[in-house]
Amino acid sequence: MITEIFFILMLLLLLGIFHFMIRNHRVYLLRTKILWMANPGADNFFEFMDIHDKYTYNEMMLSLRSINSFKRELLTLVKSANDSGGAN
Repeated sequence: MITEIFFILMLLLLLGIFHFMIRNHRVYLLRTKILWMANPGADNFFEFMDIHDKYTYNEMMLSLRSINSFKRELLTLVKSANDSGGAN
């Protein structure tokens, strides 16, 4: 009885580990694709990977975060203008 419970728990643990490994790999591929699409200097994926190797992943993510924060500030300004009735 205890052996079967232990076996089931270990199986669930392994399935959870594989689930998160696959999920993180998909997220990494999606981020890489977004960075590739946002980079105008690369004609194809291999040129992008050359650029990707020159810069660290953190620098590229930092530039994406700064773009996102700019968009957030712009949306906040538009929303505040709409709330005050300045832009109809």
